Amino acid sequence: DAKKRFGLSPVIVDAYKNGLLNAENVHNYARGTDADVKKIVSAVADKTELRYEAIYYSSLGHYVNSHSGTITCNSEIFTENGSKNCLENDGRLFLAWNMRAEKGRLAATGVYIARLQVKIKVNTKVIIDRTQDFLWGVRRGKVNAIDLGL
Repeated sequence: DAKKRFGLSPVIVDAYKNGLLNAENVHNYARGTDADVKKIVSAVADKTELRYEAIYYSSLGHYVNSHSGTITCNSEIFTENGSKNCLENDGRLFLAWNMRAEKGRLAATGVYIARLQVKIKVNTKVIIDRTQDFLWGVRRGKVNAIDLGL
């Protein structure tokens, strides 16, 4: 109703429903000083989460392994080097696979399909919901190059 009657954006309505915006802090949005903006950004960051699922298949499409989890702005991954939360991160996260099948056996040499599903939520609003496939090559063995002696 607020969207229709007052032309408020869904983000503002969502912030009000989730307690980020209330009668005490609404003036912070109007003034927009640096301190107010930092307070607003911190409040939004506390309610932000990234959910992921990585599923690995052989080149023939057979299931190999999977891993899933949730990373919040206050997760340990962001606080390891003395940082307080994700706001002090340079913006990059990396996904790695230990190249093991579900029962712990090392994956064989070959091509694997990695399907990454990512969903980022701020409060209750889904900002990103993406699925992407990658081809990864795995090479096992001690010899990485052939010396032809030329």
